[in-house]
Amino acid sequence: MDNFYAIYIGIALAASFSIMGSLFILIIYFKYPNLQCFAFRLVSYLTFFNFFESLSQIIPSYKISSNLCLVQSIFNQFFGLCNILWTGFICLILYFQVSKNSLNPKRYEKIFLFLTVLISFASIAILLTFSNFGYVGGNCWIEEVELGNYFRFIFFLIPAWAVIFFISIMYIKIIHTVRRESFLITEMDKAQDMVINKLKVYPIVMIIGFTPLTVYRILEIFIYPPLWLYAIGVAVYTFIGFMNAVVYGMNESVKDEIFKKYSEEDVSISLEDRG
Repeated sequence: MDNFYAIYIGIALAASFSIMGSLFILIIYFKYPNLQCFAFRLVSYLTFFNFFESLSQIIPSYKISSNLCLVQSIFNQFFGLCNILWTGFICLILYFQVSKNSLNPKRYEKIFLFLTVLISFASIAILLTFSNFGYVGGNCWIEEVELGNYFRFIFFLIPAWAVIFFISIMYIKIIHTVRRESFLITEMDKAQDMVINKLKVYPIVMIIGFTPLTVYRILEIFIYPPLWLYAIGVAVYTFIGFMNAVVYGMNESVKDEIFKKYSEEDVSISLEDRG
């Protein structure tokens, strides 16, 4: 088996889990109105970005056509950077919400969402200008030609680690504020409390997801690192969507809401049988 084909298999498997995890979160969000709090809505945007990035990675575009490879490269860059930027903006919005700031955090939801999309589109425009998209082994993204390695750091890895550092600091502030005040300034309910509690895990998810790939890219500057490290790095990064689903979906609020929903359906069916 070709080594890069084996890498593609690993990417496709990880992407499949992330797609299923993302679909689970989106279905939960739209199916259960009680979970549609402000904080969970912010997470649903992140899940949307995760879903389409994972969906694009599962297509073996390099074996089909160069045009499809270009489309996959654009999707990987656009939705990947959207994931990174929106994660930071979620943190900032929620910090506004739990702090005593007089600003209404909901005012910034659409602004930050617009900035996320705009900056990601700008990265696409710059990369297309320098023709830096193509097959990179396993799937398509920023090629290793001329400025390719620099662009990977500028438009992906550096923003990722900047956001990891930023959200780590901000989430500490958020959790400290919530514990000190024992309530959120607005919209405090069980579902929102769940999201806030889960936020402390998200920096860990990002660190796990980005560390192997970052190590590989740094080593690549000095030596030719082993291919297995690249395979692990890409697969672990692609798995972030599934890890998000575990963090935000496997919790008591979601379980309680699902149990309550199906309990009501069981009671309804039982009453119909008696009638």
